[in-house]
Amino acid sequence: MQSFILTLIKTFLIMTASFGIFRRTLRINSKTSDIVTSLLLGLVAYIPIYFVRFHLPALTITLQAVLVYIILKLIHKKDTVLTLSLSLLATALGYSLFTISVFLGAPVSYFVWNSGLHTFIKDALGLLVPGLITNLIVLLTFRIKRLKNGLPNLTAKFSSDVSVFIGVILVFLCSWFMLSSNNYNVQQNLIMLILVLFGTFLIFVVWRRYIHSTYISQVNKRNDDVMEQKILEQQSEIDNLSKVIHKDNKLLSALELAVKDSLKYNDEEKRQALLREIEAISSDRENTLRASSQHSLASSGLLSVDIITNYLYQKSFENNIAYEQSISANMNHLVETCIPEKELSTLLADLGENAIIAVKSSDRKRIMLNVGIKNNCYFIDLFDSGAPFADEVINNLGIKKTTTHKDEGGSGIGLMSTMEILKSTNASLEIEHFKDNELFTKRVSVVFDNLCEKRITK
Repeated sequence: MQSFILTLIKTFLIMTASFGIFRRTLRINSKTSDIVTSLLLGLVAYIPIYFVRFHLPALTITLQAVLVYIILKLIHKKDTVLTLSLSLLATALGYSLFTISVFLGAPVSYFVWNSGLHTFIKDALGLLVPGLITNLIVLLTFRIKRLKNGLPNLTAKFSSDVSVFIGVILVFLCSWFMLSSNNYNVQQNLIMLILVLFGTFLIFVVWRRYIHSTYISQVNKRNDDVMEQKILEQQSEIDNLSKVIHKDNKLLSALELAVKDSLKYNDEEKRQALLREIEAISSDRENTLRASSQHSLASSGLLSVDIITNYLYQKSFENNIAYEQSISANMNHLVETCIPEKELSTLLADLGENAIIAVKSSDRKRIMLNVGIKNNCYFIDLFDSGAPFADEVINNLGIKKTTTHKDEGGSGIGLMSTMEILKSTNASLEIEHFKDNELFTKRVSVVFDNLCEKRITK
């Protein structure tokens, strides 16, 4: 009976950890009734597990993975292949985390074994402590920013992932050591810990890569959506201008006849009426053209960034500068992982204002801001058609205050502030000058690659 209870404690706590991994990975908000049902079914499922443990011990963990799958499939009714794959992984991770927890809870176990408690209570606490640590590790792991939303986009395709293969290896590994667990051997347990730690690490590495690749796919899809929306907006502007031209073609013929009549009959009243008509048409046409030439910038998802980009757009408009922007990156994720929101706003403002000042005195007046992902790194590109950077400015970047517009009262604080932000975020600065580009003369880029380099192309 004691053996039954001890094995129940261990198996039940590992199953609860497996249930937690499954639910948090797929971000399932379970009802209290679903949780209670799964726990009760877990207790019932222990009966065949206990029977197999004494007759076919090598299949104990495999049977537990199958029963975890059946319970989760009955309660949550997710895709069959996905549920089976994730149940296997959850069980493997449950056992590997329990193995790790045994070593983490060793100090408590040592204290318990040296106490005057009954042997059965010592054994029970020796299993209860690592079981609780296992569930605590699961809870804390899914509170990490990158995992707090789970992996809700997993599909049946995930079943072919290498992480499932690693999970199978972990299941057999744990089963093998369970068979020889009665023969205590320090060297053997150390090998077990190393192998289980390595297997668990590999699973988390594979999952991390899956999260990253999924996010990149979502960003690429967003890029396509942004481009499609931009094409639709430009088509709308073309349609508006076409209407203006079509209307002008009709009005010009009518005005031509009216002017000829006015000159022919020398009627002052007619002339005044015609003048008023021409002024009305001119005003209407000007308003139509103004409406078609101005457009509101799409929201980036961050209010502070929208305020800065709209400010740059207005300043560009006031100085007859053609301003374009494309923000395809997830700005919330950018400020969570690469740069604080306040520093991002300061960086965009400094780079944008420098570009506007450089373009003011240029014959070609054009600026383009791009924020996206390239080579798995976030980047900010700012293209402009202003004068290239002087050698003095480039050589003194990050060393002392230097300005790109000394003649206009520049102090160099903006560039110094930019370099300080790049240093604090380990971002790299890229400057590229174009010789034969009809649109832009240079590109200033910030790349969040954790290299903190200066890369200059003249």
